[in-house]
Amino acid sequence: MTNELKEMLKNAGIDIDSVIARFGGREELAVKFYGKFPEDPNFSELKKNLEAGDVKASFIASHSLKGVAGNLGMVELFDKNNVVVEALRAGNLEPAKEGFPDVETAYNKVIEVIKKF
Repeated sequence: MTNELKEMLKNAGIDIDSVIARFGGREELAVKFYGKFPEDPNFSELKKNLEAGDVKASFIASHSLKGVAGNLGMVELFDKNNVVVEALRAGNLEPAKEGFPDVETAYNKVIEVIKKF
């Protein structure tokens, strides 16, 4: 992985160094998992379920997205999404909807960088 790509990942809110360390120094494994991330359905499920007003389904998707983001060192996405997760955990749909644009922005930053692999 080039230093330029690592810098782009860091600028997208990803702690790439910790992810590479978690994968035993195997950068190619990190790249493989990042490449699969756009296929993860949780972001689109979260968006769809928030729009439908389904708190339970939104919570499941948001919590799953949080786990994936955490495992892949997507710190900004993890943090922004955690606000939504906690609102939904408490059954509060409106604060979750209000926090979702920040999640979407962080998600799009990650996707934009991953497309450059």
